[in-house]
Amino acid sequence: MLLPAAYGAAFEALQRADALLGMLFGAVQAVATGLGLAAAGRWGRCPRLGPAGSPGLFGWRLGTFTPAALVVANLFYGALLGFVYVASGW
Repeated sequence: MLLPAAYGAAFEALQRADALLGMLFGAVQAVATGLGLAAAGRWGRCPRLGPAGSPGLFGWRLGTFTPAALVVANLFYGALLGFVYVASGW
């Protein structure tokens, strides 16, 4: 709920909204998510479960296609929000 509101606030601040700008915001979100995955492996361990492996930067330890899927999904999400924001007429 907060993430779409942040996109909307950014669109309003720039007084422009479209799918391309949404993709730009999605790229920023993808970088933050990729870096956050590396940090989550260090800070999110439960001592009772024992040592857990970090997903790594952009989740590369979760699978070969995880980094690409993470970036593509965030770009698509940003483009979709930009498109919906324009289509809704706000």
